[in-house]
Amino acid sequence: MASRDNGGSSGRDSRDTRNGPRGSNSRDTEAPRATRVSRSNPAPSTSSTLPLRPIVRTVDRGPDDGPRPSRPQERPAPRPQGNAQIITVEPRDDRYNDDRHTRTRPQEGGPADDVPPRPTEKPMTIRINGKRVKNPEPATLGAVHRIVRLALDMLDDKRSFDALIYLGASSVHGWGLRKDPKEIIYPTRSCNDENYRHKKPSDSEMKGWLRAYTQKIRRCFLPLDIGGLDEGTDALFGMADWVQNARERCFDAGEEPNNVNIMHHWHPLDAGAIRINVDSITVLSQIRSWYLEAKNSGNKENAARFGRDYHTLLVNDALTVAHELVHVFIAFLAGDRTVGTPRNLVPKAHADKGIGESGRMWEDLVVGGCVHLALPEQNGNPVRITLEKDDKEIEVDPEDIKNMAKGKFRFPVKTVGKWVLVD
Repeated sequence: MASRDNGGSSGRDSRDTRNGPRGSNSRDTEAPRATRVSRSNPAPSTSSTLPLRPIVRTVDRGPDDGPRPSRPQERPAPRPQGNAQIITVEPRDDRYNDDRHTRTRPQEGGPADDVPPRPTEKPMTIRINGKRVKNPEPATLGAVHRIVRLALDMLDDKRSFDALIYLGASSVHGWGLRKDPKEIIYPTRSCNDENYRHKKPSDSEMKGWLRAYTQKIRRCFLPLDIGGLDEGTDALFGMADWVQNARERCFDAGEEPNNVNIMHHWHPLDAGAIRINVDSITVLSQIRSWYLEAKNSGNKENAARFGRDYHTLLVNDALTVAHELVHVFIAFLAGDRTVGTPRNLVPKAHADKGIGESGRMWEDLVVGGCVHLALPEQNGNPVRITLEKDDKEIEVDPEDIKNMAKGKFRFPVKTVGKWVLVD
């Protein structure tokens, strides 16, 4: 699997806050050198200290970046029988039902192990260390539902939608301009036809494919694997070769297996899997439990402390998943695991890597900078989210984070304090 990505590894590192907004941790997203912050869990009545690993997001790899690590092939989604509609291809599985997805505000009340409505029409495929679990623990399932719902809502925000259209069109255009372009699945983009290869897709054209993509992942989400990851890695997107299964669906439906029909038959269960570090889920669930305990007992001080940490961690995890879903979208357009994001699509802070980074670019365009989680060095200090842009860093307004945790977005986010030059 790849790291907060797709085919290579990318990264978001946590910040040591001892020396100001940004500490001495490395910004190398492929081989982070950040020191793990290790502290013991506090009792509910004490200050908030979090045993989190440094955060890493993924990086897209280009064709010249060397071989990708091998990843297990996902089980192909069952192909529908008969004349199935193109956009509504869904797996046949008696565990699924026809309940419609309803967008609701995230709920904070209730017991710590309550499970909110699922974020997608179909039940999510959840695995623990690679093994599918039919009935996850309520606290785990609740955390997953809250994170994924918030991530999907973030992607649907207008500013995010515009950024994804730009990233999609620019990626397709960039692939065609390469000296030795590879064949990609995006319609009419033949590497042997320069009239199409050098043409950038229009916004309206890309918008149609983006809507098809977001509708499908809201209907049926990619398999989500919760497990251990390398030190410093928060999430991974392991891509699978989805084209062959989509091509077979074309034959099953009696359709010509051209690029357009193949893309219409893309299915999230064929795309690969997103792995989330078990620490992220465990800590989020624990902090929420302490927050609700303090809130229900009338301990306003601890409720405020744990509530702020809970909102921050929830938003960070949602941004992590949204970041990975950007990589999934680029893989949907490419149809080839070896085709990475063009190298010009990368924020300045990560330009020295020589590879494209669609997830980080999305953060920069939508949130207002590359997102980092800053862990507290001393007990009692809150967890923070910072933005990095043009070699400077600034803290995100905690009140804005609280609003985002409740599904109220205002991108780019509001910040507090001044931009500080990165060491």
